[in-house]
Amino acid sequence: AAFLTRAAALSLDPARHVERGLAAARASLQSGEFDAARALVWSAQSGTIDELQRARAELLKAQIAFASSRDSGSPALLLGAARRIEPLNPEIARATYLEALWAALFAARLAGAGGSVREVAVAAQAAACATSRRSATDLFVDGWATLFTAGYPTAAPTLREALSVFREDLIAAEELQLLWLATATAALIWDHARWEALSLRHVEVARTTGVLSQLPPALNSCSCIHLLRGNFDTASALIEEAAAAADATSAGLTPWGMIALAAFRGR
Repeated sequence: AAFLTRAAALSLDPARHVERGLAAARASLQSGEFDAARALVWSAQSGTIDELQRARAELLKAQIAFASSRDSGSPALLLGAARRIEPLNPEIARATYLEALWAALFAARLAGAGGSVREVAVAAQAAACATSRRSATDLFVDGWATLFTAGYPTAAPTLREALSVFREDLIAAEELQLLWLATATAALIWDHARWEALSLRHVEVARTTGVLSQLPPALNSCSCIHLLRGNFDTASALIEEAAAAADATSAGLTPWGMIALAAFRGR
């Protein structure tokens, strides 16, 4: 994030300034520097910007809103960004539909107009993959969208296929969102061994790459495994680390790990 921010500032060519500014904003978002990310998006939008870059800037603003506050308007913002990007870059759009689904799950019944989980799921299904060879992202989008439009029995085979295609050893920093989804999918289809392996991998990659915005959800997921085993002290330590990471980044964190621990302890 620091290198890209400096590169953007030193770029005299308007097109390179915008491209590097958007890259710096994304890196700042991943590292949990939300104020810096907002400033970089604003700076990039003030320059000479093409339609795809403008759409990516709107996507970044929606991603920052979700990561920083988990507010009820995030699903509709992400869905709008996905629709805007779709004719320009279908691959980015598919990944954005996936993010919109996650935001809708967090917002649940409090989602703003146009951002309910079913509305997002229907839109994601309408944006079908154009190629015959579907990636893990495509399969996760289809599986989770089907879950909320047709139910678990219909969605489960696609979700299992998504996990079989997914390879956690290929994860890079920018793909951490998909790793989180793979972890949740493993839990959903009752594959506890893979859930544990993916949770541990998620925490490891978030720590080693410095993507602090992903660390709290990774730690919370890992804590749930220890809760189910009765390892309450270990779960508590992970939950405390998640809270510390959220405080360091000013991230919006739903305290579901803490709530689950209290429930298991009868409090």
